[in-house]
Amino acid sequence: MSDKDQIEVYGLLLHEAVHVWQKVKKLMGEKEPSSEFEAYSIQAIAQDLFEMFEASEVKKHGVEGEKAD
Repeated sequence: MSDKDQIEVYGLLLHEAVHVWQKVKKLMGEKEPSSEFEAYSIQAIAQDLFEMFEASEVKKHGVEGEKAD
């Protein structure tokens, strides 16, 4: 995967993390969370998605550490 493609994947995963957060926020009944709570929540969701993506690349290509090309 090229660097540009990888950046696009991470951008998409971050985009999806925001949607996950929006759903979680609604389920929690949280109408106006603090900006810091919101930022940390999205960060945690995005990091989980990034880790899952990396794990899928390792499983798919059998490569650890550096990018799985």
